[in-house]
Amino acid sequence: MIEATIANMTELCLIGIKEHIDGDISQRQDKVKALWERLKADGTLDRLKLMQSGEPGGMLGASYSFSNSGFDYFIGVVAQECAQGFETLTLEEGEYAVFDAPDAEDVVAAWKLVYFDWFSKAPYVHTGKAELEQRTEDGVKLYVPIAPKPARKPLSKGKAMRSMPFILGGMFLGVVIASLLNLNVLLMLLGGMMVGGVVAATIYKDKK
Repeated sequence: MIEATIANMTELCLIGIKEHIDGDISQRQDKVKALWERLKADGTLDRLKLMQSGEPGGMLGASYSFSNSGFDYFIGVVAQECAQGFETLTLEEGEYAVFDAPDAEDVVAAWKLVYFDWFSKAPYVHTGKAELEQRTEDGVKLYVPIAPKPARKPLSKGKAMRSMPFILGGMFLGVVIASLLNLNVLLMLLGGMMVGGVVAATIYKDKK
């Protein structure tokens, strides 16, 4: 399981280059990788590194404006002023789960662990705000915006009362089956109550 540290991050102002990423999952991964390679080849990354003036340091990749058709991807640095030829992006302050990715070439595998492993067990949900990749000589860190999972509401008294017909119906069914099969009535009553309770809970969960 991938491990995370929880940290509060202040508002960040980035300068850099934005590109919309679309296509299926594999195509999106290829397009992000190609964008990094293109900006490295044409010297854009080197120019941005010279203007970096804040934390987190290094080159940053931000994913945001998520939709079914894709998302926007921004490569840049934290800077105090914007230079000609670059765009700006402001990231809101908030709580983030921070992960260490072992290798810049295997960032996709790290993201899969975050979404399919960590989120399935952690008491947090993704807020939908921008995600961040921090790339330095020491490796890659992933910053994921999070919020506590909402607590489940207990069954209200009204819903509990409305579930009684299902429980009573289950009890009646238990008696009928017990008489037909000549089984212990008490056990069948308990079984019927359990069945009725499960049915009631399922119905009210679907209506919620």
